[in-house]
Amino acid sequence: MHSGPLLANTRIVGLSGAYASVAEGAGGLLENPASLPNRMQHTLDRRFAWSMALNLSVVRGGSGRDLDQSGLASQWDSSVLAFVALQLQFGRHAVGIAFSGVSLQFTDEVNGEGSFNQQLAGIGYGISTLGGRLDLGVFTLGAATSVETESIAETDTAFGLEVGALYKPRNQPWRLALAVRTPMRAETVADTSTGEPPPVLFAPGQVRFAGSYMFGPRNYNPAPSWGVSSRAHVAEGRSPEDLARGYTLLSASLEVTARSPNALGPSSWIAGSDLRAGTRITLSPRLGVESEVVDNLLIVRAGSHWDPSRYEGQGGRLHGTGGFDIRVPIGIDWKLSFAVDGAPRFFKFAFGFGIWR
Repeated sequence: MHSGPLLANTRIVGLSGAYASVAEGAGGLLENPASLPNRMQHTLDRRFAWSMALNLSVVRGGSGRDLDQSGLASQWDSSVLAFVALQLQFGRHAVGIAFSGVSLQFTDEVNGEGSFNQQLAGIGYGISTLGGRLDLGVFTLGAATSVETESIAETDTAFGLEVGALYKPRNQPWRLALAVRTPMRAETVADTSTGEPPPVLFAPGQVRFAGSYMFGPRNYNPAPSWGVSSRAHVAEGRSPEDLARGYTLLSASLEVTARSPNALGPSSWIAGSDLRAGTRITLSPRLGVESEVVDNLLIVRAGSHWDPSRYEGQGGRLHGTGGFDIRVPIGIDWKLSFAVDGAPRFFKFAFGFGIWR
């Protein structure tokens, strides 16, 4: 099981997944657990702060689409993906929960019509150290996959950990990040008509190396006071740069995914093929740019990443992404978000809803 670029919120999709070193808000919790204690600009001087993310994505299916780059003949229908997350910050400490899931319908020459469902959920804790210069976080993760066809009914569950670190030198325009996810493995509970022993669910380990740089008047890494009275001088001395909105952000990351021993991917397993997956370590470089082009109204972003196939003999494909956030002042300042992700034999668009910050 390898989700690739599918399960993420609109900001991450628009930045082509180059988000581990940005690590802001609830949307980043499954990209880098160090997002948990990282304070956004408007919460620097609050004792308590929170954020949430709610996003829906649609993956276009039909003839000629190859969702997981297997090259096999399974036909995936258009499907909906969901991402929900909540982040609660208490001074230097933070907790959060996140859930992402996708339900896919397919038609296969061997098994006929069926469904493939995949979920990833977690609960985590984070702490900000060194006066806000270094944020650390850990997430306990649970992954679940289910497949149903005329001859197969299978549910798999596995558990793992993800740890992350975010380095933010005071008043400097750059950040560095590292996130590590352990492999997840669990025996399946299966009921098949073949009588064969049930397979094993395996989600490979991953490492993300990331960096980002901010141009413009905004201070990328201001000192937080966390609402603590002994640090009130920090808030009283806020510079115009600490409160500025205009910026252009350049972000890059490299995602390294480990091998999967003796594995089949979802498409090859469903199709009854012996096409192996995860036989080699794969590298996914990602690059994104974001800018608040109209102060306090419109943010646009674009990016690109290489998505290597996990299947033996399949090369991979280059993705182009883009999106925007727009402020909608109705009662309070709402935020509407949109993102697209396109590549050969793949297309996705996503919607998001939240509060403008």
